Amino acid sequence: MANQKSYQANEFGWRTLLGSVSFAPVSALAPGSEPGPADTERYFARFSPPMSAISQSIITGIEAGKKYEVGFNVASNSPTGFFSATVTFLNDRGTILGTPYSTGVKLSNLQPSEFAPISFVAGPAPKGAAKADVTLIAVGASPEKVIDINGIYFKEAAEG
Repeated sequence: MANQKSYQANEFGWRTLLGSVSFAPVSALAPGSEPGPADTERYFARFSPPMSAISQSIITGIEAGKKYEVGFNVASNSPTGFFSATVTFLNDRGTILGTPYSTGVKLSNLQPSEFAPISFVAGPAPKGAAKADVTLIAVGASPEKVIDINGIYFKEAAEG
């Protein structure tokens, strides 16, 4: 049976569902490794998967009809695997509404010391949406390798 503690949200609002994922505020990073100006709270996460890792956060205050942007910077030393982010809109009872939005990157396209920016727009949020489930997934990473994420953000998308 899974360890129930791992399903509880950490101090940053993320819960690890599989694998090993550690979070820290971006301000804890060394100077020069922090991304540009933040629109929302930002975090650093290290995925140290045996092969796969999943972390999830529920964002409240979603408004139907609005679009939302999710983004992060990613680096990895793994020659194999894939990293993705998915946004699923939910009603106030947690029922899935509409189709999830997702993007991802092959880990072999990344550098271990150079963060690549990834972002996408999800929405518009369907009628009745009150929350968004943001899930980060690492699949097929090589053993003893890591996936580093910094500057994780979720914000209302600019009109345009």
